[in-house]
Amino acid sequence: IPELRKQSRWEYLTKREQEKIDDLEAEIKDEEYLFSTQNLTDRERKDLEYKRQVRDLARDYKKAGAKEKEERKNRYYMPEEIRSK
Repeated sequence: IPELRKQSRWEYLTKREQEKIDDLEAEIKDEEYLFSTQNLTDRERKDLEYKRQVRDLARDYKKAGAKEKEERKNRYYMPEEIRSK
């Protein structure tokens, strides 16, 4: 049961991560569409820029994780030595 719980948790976290990235992307698009014709205050501009930066960092993090996973798959591992008496 503990292994199933871990597996379920990992599946949930990967799904949740993608949902949060999609939500952030939709929020940024909405703000750009709704407020593109208006002058924004400094705080609003900084908030929008911060959201864009978080989105870009999340994308880069995801790409780096996928690249590392691919590299791990292609690595050669020394077989463990098994000694017998």
